[in-house]
This record gives sequence, C-alpha cells and structure tokens, in this order.
Amino acid sequence: MLVRCGSGYSFTSSHATNHFAIATFLSFSLGTFLRKVRTPLFTWAGVISLAQVYVGVHFPLDVLCGGLLGFSVGLFWAWVFMRYYGHILHNRHHFPTTAAGL
Repeated sequence: MLVRCGSGYSFTSSHATNHFAIATFLSFSLGTFLRKVRTPLFTWAGVISLAQVYVGVHFPLDVLCGGLLGFSVGLFWAWVFMRYYGHILHNRHHFPTTAAGL
C-alpha cells in the first residue's frame, strides 16, 4: 500500500461512488447543454477510481460496484432535478437578457 487513507478497507469504494455520482449528475443534467463535458467527467471519475486500486486501498470489485452505485445515484438525482427544475434550463425567457429585465 502506497498511501494510508481513511479508517480502513470497505466495500464499496466511497471515492468511486461519489465521483461517478457527480459525473453522472452533471452529465445528465447539464450535459444536454454542454455535450463536451461528458467524456472528461467520466474519465476523471474513472481515473480517481482506478487510483484507489493502484494505491491498494480497494480491490477492483469494490471500485466497480462503487462506480455502478454512484452511476445509479447520479442518474436518479439527475432525473429528479430535470423533472422539477429542468424547465428553468429549457426556458430561455426565464433569464433576463437586458439590464432593464433585471
């Protein structure tokens, strides 16, 4: 083990869960407007996850299951966000475009 981090070993990897949840949420909520962010977000989450295996804190199955759990959580919250707040993103008339509209 190269680096000691956290209180010990766990199933699933919290790093993988958190980073894949963030990447999925941003990709599915804002990714419709910023299509170029999807690949870097998931690359970032994957590198962070693989680093956990590299430093010896997690087994590959811990990271894989953490990534799947994070993807599911991010997808759920992206769905909730788009269902209740997506109209704000799609309605361009909601945002003032001139100083008089402020």
